Amino acid sequence: MTGSQGLMGARGGLQPGLQSFGGYELDFVPAEGEAEGQLVIAATGLHAAGAPITVFDYRNSLMARPGLDRVFLRDQKQSWYNAEEGWDALVAALRGLVAAGGYRQVTILGVSMGGYGALLLAATLPEARVLALSPSFTTDSAPFGRGIIRYPQWFDDGHPAPRPRAELTGDPARLLCLFGDRDVWDVVNARAFFDAGWPQVFFCADGSHELGVYLKQAGRFARVMDRLLQGAPMTAVAAAAGAYLAFSHCQAFALLAARRALYAGELEAADRFLHYARQAPTTPAPRSLALLGQLRDGLAPPTRDAAQAFLADPGAAVPLPAGDGWEATLSSPEARAIGASVQAGPLALLRIRPAAPLAGEAAEIGKLRLRLRFAVPPAASAGSGAISAYAAEPGARPRLLARAEDPAQPLGVDVPFRDGEALLLLQRPCFYSMFDAGAGALRTPWSMRLFKLTLKPLPLPKAA
Repeated sequence: MTGSQGLMGARGGLQPGLQSFGGYELDFVPAEGEAEGQLVIAATGLHAAGAPITVFDYRNSLMARPGLDRVFLRDQKQSWYNAEEGWDALVAALRGLVAAGGYRQVTILGVSMGGYGALLLAATLPEARVLALSPSFTTDSAPFGRGIIRYPQWFDDGHPAPRPRAELTGDPARLLCLFGDRDVWDVVNARAFFDAGWPQVFFCADGSHELGVYLKQAGRFARVMDRLLQGAPMTAVAAAAGAYLAFSHCQAFALLAARRALYAGELEAADRFLHYARQAPTTPAPRSLALLGQLRDGLAPPTRDAAQAFLADPGAAVPLPAGDGWEATLSSPEARAIGASVQAGPLALLRIRPAAPLAGEAAEIGKLRLRLRFAVPPAASAGSGAISAYAAEPGARPRLLARAEDPAQPLGVDVPFRDGEALLLLQRPCFYSMFDAGAGALRTPWSMRLFKLTLKPLPLPKAA
């Protein structure tokens, strides 16, 4: 406790400064100078699983606003505010503070685990207004799959969940659940709140899970805090965030339905939901819309137009070992390196070039003879598991060169070498993620992993 904090005095027996309640830590910072009759409680989220939480969320933002009494909370056990030790004492301290403070307004906010904690505290402080950013709906993965909660180590270790779900209590108008739609994990949680009857569930178009950071980068956070602390209706707070109201066929829910349809192999249904999502007048358009559109295109037979569109924007190009004197990249939406291999979606572009310009007889290459080795996910969505290789020729319809019915077997293919490079379209029209399979929280959809590439240049045919 600093000297200046000590001079400010206790509120309801709660002393200024940092104090512990079991695994919970609370830092009470009374208003400097004339108080405005406001208390803000900020619940901190989980920053790095397993590592001590060393900061308090929103501290800088709230300390820059004079006239507020502030309470900063963090859950060092990373229990999603479910640890029993210290909980009752923490709640009693907060209730005592509110009762003694004579506040005209009490506000609770938090993001992710902190957002969930804010909603749990809302049930203990029915007079409080609550802004929950990217909260989980529940810590119980049984009805929703393991993707419903990030970093569930506390529960995996066998600890009970005495507060397994946020409850809708008091005046619903005091509660605002605000989500981004970039991460399907957030959309699933928003859908759960919506289905449970929470009336004020909103989305920020293309918002990330770290929604406070997103709002700051978009220049909206200060305006959100202004309206929140001014006591504006929560719908006005959502408007300051540029958010849209969740409803049964809103854009975010349409994208969630499209993803589920794609995993089930129901392409017509997926097309219908993608159409709904594209009609929404959101700005900016969420990148998840583009990614799902690319995923849908990758599951269909590659037409000329679809292939040319993919060649124009194949996604991230990730380097792949190709042997001395050669360079290779594999491009696909959300492609990423896994050790020396590259993980890709259902459609990928393999590009091979010499590391240095070829000259003389070395430049007389007609084809590259490739041998490719793949790994595939442990399961997959509805669709073919075979891997097909197509000639990727600008302006032309894809031409099938080879096909591996069993993707565990090597794929051999001769690829035309033109204009100093060889281009090959690879397709495996199915995908997998732990999230879609209900097995975990990893959400990146992938179809194949290219882990070995060998090549042999073949000379141009000699003239007769």
